[in-house]
Amino acid sequence: MDTDENHHFTCPSSRKRKKQTKKRRVRGACERRENLERATDSVVAARHGESGEPRPEGDRRVRTGVGTKLAYPSVVGHSVFISLERQLLLRLLCCGIRRTGNMVLGSQTSVPTLLVAFLSMGALLVNAAPQESPFGLGALFQPKVQTNPRLSTSSPIGDAARYLDSSAKVFDSVIPGQFAEKLLPKFDDKSDQVCYEYVGCFSNQDKLTLPTSFPSDPSAVDTKFELYSRSNRRSPVRLDYRPSTRLGRLAQFDKPKPLKLIVHGFLENGKVSWIQDIKDAFLDAEDCNVIIIDWSGGAQLLSYIKAAGNTALVGREASLLVQRLIETHRNTLSVDQVHIVGFSLGGQIAGFFGRHFKHTTGKLVPRITALDPAGPLFDNTSVCLSDKDARFVDAIHTSGGEAIVVGELGIERPVGHVDFYPNGGKMQPGCKPLDIPCDHFRATAYFLESLRNKQCRFVSEPCPGGFRALLQKKCQPRGQRGLMGYFSDTVAGRGVQTLITNAKSQYCKS
Repeated sequence: MDTDENHHFTCPSSRKRKKQTKKRRVRGACERRENLERATDSVVAARHGESGEPRPEGDRRVRTGVGTKLAYPSVVGHSVFISLERQLLLRLLCCGIRRTGNMVLGSQTSVPTLLVAFLSMGALLVNAAPQESPFGLGALFQPKVQTNPRLSTSSPIGDAARYLDSSAKVFDSVIPGQFAEKLLPKFDDKSDQVCYEYVGCFSNQDKLTLPTSFPSDPSAVDTKFELYSRSNRRSPVRLDYRPSTRLGRLAQFDKPKPLKLIVHGFLENGKVSWIQDIKDAFLDAEDCNVIIIDWSGGAQLLSYIKAAGNTALVGREASLLVQRLIETHRNTLSVDQVHIVGFSLGGQIAGFFGRHFKHTTGKLVPRITALDPAGPLFDNTSVCLSDKDARFVDAIHTSGGEAIVVGELGIERPVGHVDFYPNGGKMQPGCKPLDIPCDHFRATAYFLESLRNKQCRFVSEPCPGGFRALLQKKCQPRGQRGLMGYFSDTVAGRGVQTLITNAKSQYCKS
């Protein structure tokens, strides 16, 4: 019979077997980790090049007055996102969707929800095709064109910090749970600023700049100011805020009359129908001058983040233009005649306009009307439109909330001296469930009808309990009634106001 002695073999003890098993597991885990890291590095290298640098897209050169300049991508920002991308891939490959999500979110989450989250985060970090990134982070990796080397530009680490912060905020408004907020690192960019000729500097230390996104070069935004009056309804006069251009006395300001400014929102331009309709309605209602602000160069972008940052620039440009017009036409134009109407991001532009005008002149403009002012990146910040930006701020809320994916695009909380919440401030009657922008744009239709319809006014009821009572549907109609729309400043109703509208035009209930 075979014995242990004949085979020179002794059975290891139980403790020794456990140690050997543990070593094999550790060795196997290390090998798997190394394989995963090699696989991850291969993916990253394939997308960004073996050196880790972004793949060249060809030199982007621009000719300026002092010669041709080329500025290269932000190496710091690029390395930050390479690291983030590598970390995310490693977690997914090693732990799977559910375990990775639970590590980040700290709670049990369904696989479909996590899958959507990771797909969205993947899109967030994509920079192989920068312009296709839905949140616009790819712009961080584009070569920066320096159009005026005499003026300061933002720092690479500041760019990375702002893109991370703003992207996390937008992402978390799409996928609840503060997923991006927990995954993305934080950087200090408090000392960063960017400066442009004529308009000055933008810094997140003031209340004249969106902290999470600095504006683009004014030449890229290319804001256009078009002046209309009863004498030139169809042939606008182009105005310029820059002191280097000539601005003589204009026939439209030959006598005192109100000055109206209208500004569009994200992905729009100054030719959209609602702007032209409101312009014509203003001119029909009274003898006034109307300036349409077309900032489509900074609004028609794939990146909402960048468009939101451009609002500070457009608001400042509008403020400088109005100051110049007042200076040129002292006898017929004053600040007391100014009224600005803004929709969506245009509502935030109106806030920056009023804030900059007060900052430079010490005077408040008389009125700001915000039509469902944009919420993402502005809500709960110090630069959001508020009742401090004008003597009278009225707002119409039609898609308030924090869920972008279901069309809640506007700010839900009150921002003005009077805030109107038709039909509860969201889910407007007549808007189909899949027509996401419908609720948002309904604010423009309500304001337009308030100008045109002389037989019916949007009479509103006060909500004495304020915004909390509105959310709890406990409004008791006591106090002064309001008038939603153009005539809201002619009655005493203030605070939170509610009303019910019809599902289609005519929206006013008689």
